[in-house]
Amino acid sequence: MSQNTKVPHPHCQLLLDLQSWITLLQKKGAYIILLLDNNEDVITHEAQLIPLDFQPEKHLKFPKHNAGLVSIMRSCNLTDSMASFHEPPYPATYIRGKKRLDYILLSAEILPSVHRSGILPFDYLCSGDHRACFIDLNPKLLFGSKTSPIVPPEQRCLKLKDPHLLLTAINRLSILN
Repeated sequence: MSQNTKVPHPHCQLLLDLQSWITLLQKKGAYIILLLDNNEDVITHEAQLIPLDFQPEKHLKFPKHNAGLVSIMRSCNLTDSMASFHEPPYPATYIRGKKRLDYILLSAEILPSVHRSGILPFDYLCSGDHRACFIDLNPKLLFGSKTSPIVPPEQRCLKLKDPHLLLTAINRLSILN
């Protein structure tokens, strides 16, 4: 690596690459639900509107981009689900922090199908240093029909430690692709 080559900051590079990938998916007609622990409070950051094009196998370099979550939200037209349904101040989502650092961002087209959202207390579902955030989607609005019920794991009869059954499942998947 030459001395003139600047090594990108990993967090900034991730956000640049993420924004360009989301842009590519949106161009193909996809709607986005993005859940992330971003370690950034969107309220305190400036927003830039900077369109980026996805380039496979290549990291983007855009020196004017601040690589912030707010820039991704504006550039990709993503909505903060919490801000759409709740008034600030939001609870801290990191146990040793004072701000909300976890987000569920949505394409505007998905927002009408969200009928509940929230942030659960620490250690409510499982122990960890972040609160669980959730959205409850109306499948009829989102997909145009009801979805199949989720079968509890006990009733699925999964035997993931049986090498014969696992190999059979892998072979079936490779045939489908």
